[in-house]
Amino acid sequence: MTGSTFTAAGTGFISRIITTPNMDIAEDQMVSSTGSYSASAVSGSGNWVMQMATFVMASVPTPTVTSIDPNTGPVEGGTDVTINGTNFASGATVTFGGNAATNVVVLNTRVISATTPAAAAGAVTVTVTNSGGKSSALANGYTYTSTGSPDLGLSLAPGASDSVTVAAGQAASFTLSIGGAGISGTASLSCTGAPIGVNCSVPTSEPFSSTIPATFKVSVTTTSRMIGTLHLPASTPMPWLWTVAALGIVVWPGMSVSKRSIRRYLWLVPLTLVLFLTSCGGNASNSSGGDKQPNPNGTPAGSYTLTVTAISGSANQASSLTLIVQ
Repeated sequence: MTGSTFTAAGTGFISRIITTPNMDIAEDQMVSSTGSYSASAVSGSGNWVMQMATFVMASVPTPTVTSIDPNTGPVEGGTDVTINGTNFASGATVTFGGNAATNVVVLNTRVISATTPAAAAGAVTVTVTNSGGKSSALANGYTYTSTGSPDLGLSLAPGASDSVTVAAGQAASFTLSIGGAGISGTASLSCTGAPIGVNCSVPTSEPFSSTIPATFKVSVTTTSRMIGTLHLPASTPMPWLWTVAALGIVVWPGMSVSKRSIRRYLWLVPLTLVLFLTSCGGNASNSSGGDKQPNPNGTPAGSYTLTVTAISGSANQASSLTLIVQ
C-alpha cells in the first residue's frame, strides 16, 4: 500500500516493511483456501493506493510407498534404509510406527533415504508425508527385531563362590542356579575351557521354572603331576627250589637204602633248613613301591576359566567360573 501515514499492518496481516520517508507498507497474510480477501492497514489521513499480488501454491501430488530396503533392523534403530515409491516431494518427512526418522533425504520423486529411529520389537507402519500434508503409509513395512537373547537366569547360586583353589590331584565343585527369569523349559548344559588333566562335568540337561530357580553342581577333577612306580625284583628268588631238590636227594633215595646210608645224609638237614629260611626272606626289600615320577598328563599350576553354557530353544546364556590349581 502506498500512502503518507501508514503505521502498522491491518488485522490478520503481517507487516514486512514501512518505507521512510514515504511511509509505504508491505504486508502479507497466509490463507488456507482459494477466494477473495480484503486487505487493510493502519493509517492516518491522506490518500493511499493498494497494490495486491496473489500467489497460488502448486498442487502437491499424493505420495505412495511401495517398499523399504532393508525391511528389518534392530530395536536400537540406526539402520540406513531406502524407501521406494512415487510422488515424493522435497521436504517430505518419514515416520516408523509414529517415530520420526532422521537423515531424511528426498533423492528423487521415487526414492527417499533415511535412518530408522529406535522402537519396540515388531512390525510397524512406515509413513511418508509430503510438505503439502498429503501422505502415504505402508502397513507392516518395517520389522524391528530384538538383538538380545532371552534370560535363562543362569548364575551362581546364593552364597556360592565363582572361584575355587585346589592342589593338582584334588577335586572341586561349584553350585549354579538356573530359572526364575520369567521363562520355563529344559536347558542343555555344557562346560568348556578345562585344561590338560582337568575334567569338568555338568548335568546333561536341567529343567527350570519361570519363577523358582533350580540349583545344580559343576564337578571338577584335576590330575596329580606326580605318580608312583612299582619295581619288580631283578630276579626271582630261587634258593627254595634248591632246598626242595636237596631234600629230595636225602629223603627219596632213603626209601630204598639202608639206615646207615640215611645217617650219612642227616648232616644235610640243618643246611637245608638254613637255605629254606634264607629263601623266604630274600629280596623282600624289592617288593615295596618305588619312587615318585613326573606325570606328563598332570594338571599344570595356574588359573583357568571354565565356562558353563545353558541352551534352551533360541535362548543361550553362559556363566564363567575360575579354577586355580596349585
